[in-house]
Amino acid sequence: MAKGQTTRHRPYFGLALAALMTGAALAGAPTNQPTRLVDPAEVPGAALYGVGTIRPLARNAEGQVLLAIAELPAGAVTPPHAGADGRVRFATVLSGTLYYADGDTIDPVAEVAHGPGSILRIAPDTVHWAAARDGDVRFLVSIVPADAPVAALAE
Repeated sequence: MAKGQTTRHRPYFGLALAALMTGAALAGAPTNQPTRLVDPAEVPGAALYGVGTIRPLARNAEGQVLLAIAELPAGAVTPPHAGADGRVRFATVLSGTLYYADGDTIDPVAEVAHGPGSILRIAPDTVHWAAARDGDVRFLVSIVPADAPVAALAE
């Protein structure tokens, strides 16, 4: 540094270096890859409670699903179920109308219709069911640790 120059920007260099190192250390994260359009049909699917399809998009190191696309064909109703792993689920309706309710007995009267753009927060261990009463439904499921949602979304 030349005499008379200040070091007021030097602390930011360390932050920038740390950010670069953290980004480079992400496990399995390809670098310098262009954005890719994901076609859900390209992602292998599995049966979703025998009535639909679930297509995992991301898993953690333990193999637990973090992000998935769920698809229910017209007329499908999932049996009542709950995530028994203590994690919170967010369901974002992508297309169609998702009929949803909490409880261990299917009751269409209790269902609430949620259209595209709706985001549902499902607390850990909450028994619920979902239905595609008016046509095919596609929704994105994000699964996070119970302590991850922001305070405004806490129980």
